[in-house]
Amino acid sequence: MVVLVRRCLPIATGILPIHHCAKMSSLVKQTREQLGKLASPDEFEALATAILRAAVPAYASLLHVGTNASGRAVRSPVDGIDIRVHRGGRHLLLVQHTITARKGLRQKWLNNKSGDVAKAKAIFDKEVARKAIQDATLVLTSTSDPDEVLIRDVHAAAGDGLRIDLWSASRIADFLDRHPEGQWLREQQFGTESIRLSASQARAISKQSLNDYLPLVARDDTVPRTLDAALAEFAWTGRGAGFVIGESGLGKSTALRRLADDWLAQGGIALVLAHEHIEHASTIEQAVALGLRHWAPALEVG
Repeated sequence: MVVLVRRCLPIATGILPIHHCAKMSSLVKQTREQLGKLASPDEFEALATAILRAAVPAYASLLHVGTNASGRAVRSPVDGIDIRVHRGGRHLLLVQHTITARKGLRQKWLNNKSGDVAKAKAIFDKEVARKAIQDATLVLTSTSDPDEVLIRDVHAAAGDGLRIDLWSASRIADFLDRHPEGQWLREQQFGTESIRLSASQARAISKQSLNDYLPLVARDDTVPRTLDAALAEFAWTGRGAGFVIGESGLGKSTALRRLADDWLAQGGIALVLAHEHIEHASTIEQAVALGLRHWAPALEVG
């Protein structure tokens, strides 16, 4: 059975029980410790960039310019940049990442010449002078947490027109531990299994289930059939449940795989449910939950 979903709905919802909150507190501590142990600036830049894109809609188109195609750091005054047009105005987004220890953050951020704030202000002033932007945001990410004095000093040093958005270790860890997309990033980076389903994980599970249950030869070797167009029309018009019945060899599995691949390419979710998942469920929702947990056993059902 193939289930096509336009949007990802989490299977873990509701109020967290007390024991779960205690477990979450332990995870936050663990994640903060793992962040602090990151020794590669390149690795943290890639992780922090992915977090910002997932966490803040306005940062979704952020460009990572601090590394090359091999993931190695390159000389650049900033690690990330974007110019967003919003309500008729241009907004500049600048990003700086660092794995500098807490005691070195003041120098890293506030050095008059080489500090991250000074470099961002130089870019900001140039863009304002040529009337390219109206305002800007500087995002500072860190694997440690600054003290409150430094936080106030950073905001003061930014001056007018340049907004500061701090993403220190505690805020990053909170996103990684509590948000579905964050948990998926955490699993990819640190191996801690996700308990809340994200759209990204659902798509990864989709690909796993398709490759396992509906293997397909190269598309160049398949012949388009009338069934392909009929299935696509049925699926995209949202008619609900449908049954594909026919003799062996008519291309039913191939047509379903092609439909599922196209559905995934358009941002949807396509899950193949094994017969045992359907047999042990009384509703389609239960069957989907069983199918998801087959590939990700740690997911909680709420």
